[in-house]
Order: sequence, then C-alpha cells, then structure tokens
Amino acid sequence: MGAVRALPAYEVVGSGPQCVLVPGTFSDRRAWLRVVGALSPNFSCLLYDPRGTGDSVDPGTPFTPDELVDDLLAVMDGAGFERAHLVGHSLGATVALVAAARNPARVGRVVAAGPMLHVDAHIAAVLDHWEALARSDISEKNLHLGLVLPAFGREAFERLVPAVVNDMNRRPITRETILRYVGCDRSQDLRSFRDRIDAPVLLIAGAEDALTGPFHSRALAAAIPGARLELIARSGHSPHIERPADFSQLVGVLPGGPLTSPSPVVQRGPGPTQRSLATRRILGVAQSRGAAVVSVSAPRNTREGPRAGRKASTETNEAIRRGHCFVWAPASKPRASWPQTAGARHPPQARRYCGIGASGRVPDH
Repeated sequence: MGAVRALPAYEVVGSGPQCVLVPGTFSDRRAWLRVVGALSPNFSCLLYDPRGTGDSVDPGTPFTPDELVDDLLAVMDGAGFERAHLVGHSLGATVALVAAARNPARVGRVVAAGPMLHVDAHIAAVLDHWEALARSDISEKNLHLGLVLPAFGREAFERLVPAVVNDMNRRPITRETILRYVGCDRSQDLRSFRDRIDAPVLLIAGAEDALTGPFHSRALAAAIPGARLELIARSGHSPHIERPADFSQLVGVLPGGPLTSPSPVVQRGPGPTQRSLATRRILGVAQSRGAAVVSVSAPRNTREGPRAGRKASTETNEAIRRGHCFVWAPASKPRASWPQTAGARHPPQARRYCGIGASGRVPDH
C-alpha cells in the first residue's frame, strides 16, 4: 500500500472567481500578505504552505516541480477548487505553468511572476551558493540573509528585507528542506512545456530583478503563444512584496483585462504624488502594507475642510478603481472615519489587512 500524501496546510480568503496563490522557493502563504487584501474582494484566494514550509510537513524525500504540481492539485481538491486561476512567484510560477500544461482543464488563467525558463549559468551559481550556505555552520540569521540577497531590489533592503529575515528567523525551515528546495530549483526547465500551454498567460518581472531577471520573462513571453509581459519599475525578483499595489493592479483585472489583450511590454512605476492629506494617508498604508482598508462611507470633513474631504473621497474612489485599496464593507457599518493623522482609529477587522497594531493606530510613514 502506497504512502498517503500529506495535504499542505491552506486557507481560503475572499469571494469571487477562484484563484490560487503559489509561493516561491523557501516561501509559505505569508508571502502573499501584502497583496491578498487587494485581491480578496474580487477573488476567492486559496493560500497554502508548500511542503516543508509554514504549517506543512516535509515528506523527507527529494522532489521536483512535478511533485509540487501534484501538491497544488491536491490542495485545490481539498478546498473544492475544480478550476482556478493560478498566480505563482518564482518556483511557484514554474509550478503554475507546468500545471497549466499538464492539466489544462483545471487551470483558467496564469500569472507568472519572476519565472525561470531554465537554469542558466548565473542561476546555477546562485543555487551553488545557497547549497554551500545550507551545508555550512553559519548562524540561522546569516543563512537567511544569504538566501534572500538575490530576491529583492536595492530599495527593498532599507524597508523590507530586515523584516523578511526576522520573519524567517522566527519560523525557520530546516536546512535539509532548504537543500531539497535547491535540488528542486535545479530541475526547473520550462522549455519542454512552453508550447503546450494554452491558458492565457501574464508574465510579470521586476525591472531590477537580479535573479531570473526580465531576460527569462521575455524569453517565455516570446515562446508561449499570446503571452503578455509587464515590467514593474523599481522592483527586484519579488514584485508582490516590493511593489504590491502595482502587482495587485495587474492581477486584479485578471478575469477580463490584461490577459486577453495583446500589448507591448509596459513598465509600471509609482503613481501620482499630488494628493490630499487624507488620501496620502490611505495610500501610504496601501503602498507599505499591500492594501488599504477604506470605509464605504464617504468622508465629508477632514482637517483640510469639507471641500478637501470631497476631493479625498473622489481620489480614494479612483484609487479603489485602480486596485490600490481594499474596500472594507462591514455588515454593520460604523460612521465614516478617516485616517487623517497617525492617531486615527480603525475597526479591528481592518487590522489584519493593514498591519495596524492592537491600539488601532495607523503607523507613521
């Protein structure tokens, strides 16, 4: 009797078309926290921990992207997702594309962020370095820092990478699991699958990606019929973490938008900067946390006066339309409140999306 496959830990957030978020190497479902707030109003998002990460066990044997596709399908079955859109990052992008080639009836559309066509000499050197780190006796902190060095752009090292490393230190994966993921990464090769993918594909790459780089995304865009490529400015290999608003905007119109209309490469950058105080506060949370929580009641009075309040409401509606904000619409709606200052109050349900502390205060930006 064969061994029973352990189902990865998972959860479903939001409502709408079914969408699975597939993490990359060494990552678990928390990798999507900066975008799930913006996506969940429009999608039923299935988030899960791949084998050996988060709350999922490591079977203790080597594996390839094919086994990870099997895990993905098992999670979809467990969650009752018969057919879903797939959003994958890095190794997760490979898993999503292989799943689309192997099981077209289960896959709607695919968003592949930071994909790898195959292991070239540069990526092989990175994998050699990761393996050497995992086999060494350096501290966990330095090990984790070494693993994330190629995964982020320069700007992220001031505002994001320390938090990512601290999170890895709190919930480390074993060195044996790290080595198995390095072995899995070495087996990534989409060249035999690229002409078997019939699903609409959107490829996303950070313009400053130093790992797979725009090079691999361009090669895949040229090889997959009808694929579209978008570059996100000022982002490295992890645009869903580094530029969550831009990333969410691209994915947020997935059902009928950018995946269906061919276009040249588009490079996205920061949005407008001339906004009222109230809107700047909301979008400050959106850009730093991946989503803003906005009451559906339009504010009419701010410290800048009623006219400025109406302007802020209009601008926030535009931000919502562009996918920069997550709209929180409680069953019992409180009076309109607005985060004009660092002391503004938010409903408790908002905190888990914005990262607001237990006091309900908006962090300074």
